[in-house]
Amino acid sequence: MKKWIFIIIAVLFFCCNVYGQINVKVKNLVSVEGLNENSIMGYGLVTGLNGTGDSKKFNVSQIILTRILNNLGIDLDDVQLNSKNNALVFITSKLPPNVKAGEKIDVGVASMGDSRNIAGGMLLQAPMKGMDNKTYAVAEGVISVSDGTKKNQASGIIPSGAVLAQDFSSDIIKNNKLIFTLNSPDFNTVIKIRDIIIENFSELQIEVINNKIIEINLTDDHRKNISELISKIENLEVVPETTARIVINKNSGVIVISGDIKLLESAVSYKNIDIVINRNLKQDEAKNVFYLDESSDIQSLIDGLNKLGAKTEDIISILYSLKKAGALFADIVVN
Repeated sequence: MKKWIFIIIAVLFFCCNVYGQINVKVKNLVSVEGLNENSIMGYGLVTGLNGTGDSKKFNVSQIILTRILNNLGIDLDDVQLNSKNNALVFITSKLPPNVKAGEKIDVGVASMGDSRNIAGGMLLQAPMKGMDNKTYAVAEGVISVSDGTKKNQASGIIPSGAVLAQDFSSDIIKNNKLIFTLNSPDFNTVIKIRDIIIENFSELQIEVINNKIIEINLTDDHRKNISELISKIENLEVVPETTARIVINKNSGVIVISGDIKLLESAVSYKNIDIVINRNLKQDEAKNVFYLDESSDIQSLIDGLNKLGAKTEDIISILYSLKKAGALFADIVVN
């Protein structure tokens, strides 16, 4: 199976080299400041758990339950509640930009006490607030977990579990400026985006702040038609710079390579595998020795290691060794 995985990777990498220099729409490279998601959070009580809630040691959930029942007109001040069917939880969510009261969003739920299983419990009505301490949504509903076979089910979600309590609109014009932020900071890409905007909107004053932020000073006409301006800019196209990066999924063995990564002269010996990268190749017939020219790329290296039967863990170790030796210039990310 892994042999097929690496063959597919080689094909993908070849395609990236062929088609890497393609135009990409600006909207796929940047985000508009003011249109970001905002975090809201709160806490609440989950009930209906079948003895898997908080224990007596964590009695805060019982205190909260007592207060809720008191507010409903049930006097329990002198009653000691010992039920383990309740759990105190944190609730979190992302507030999208420009939403209306009554819209629904998903809610994340996580046990705050010592309950290890809140699956199937009912979150009682709980407010969710922003950093300004204003209530933006009210959450309630039945908690779902992604995998019922997990031993630890102390967190889950409530799909569409929060109803927005008020409208929330984003201010995308700040000090008469429209601000774009690159999703992957890069000086070359940010300059290309600036240049293509100037080419199409010569009347705009544009300033590159750093490797990720572009500020556009708006004219009166553009400020009045800001949505149209953003739409036109987002549909402009540039050829973005690609960062040299190798991303490896340790479990599946899938490897994704971006950028044109070359190998410098070096030699690596790992377990029963020897790798020789040399500009003046003199190959012998030694078993499990893999030879590469100095101008070779990562695709060639992975192809060769695959033929030698190297496992994913072996490839990870070899790539890190080459990077440490200064023979490979790329970020290596292992998931």
